[in-house]
Amino acid sequence: MSDPGRLRRAIAALRAGRPVVIGGAGYLSVETATAEMLALLDPEDHAPC
Repeated sequence: MSDPGRLRRAIAALRAGRPVVIGGAGYLSVETATAEMLALLDPEDHAPC
């Protein structure tokens, strides 16, 4: 991610509790992740803990 504008938006989204996708991988801030959000994003519980 070399575009500074996209990077700023991704950081802002993470701070607001929204997941972002970078290079095909999804990221969610640990500080804002809830069990409900994790269940929505990974309903089959495949994400590593």
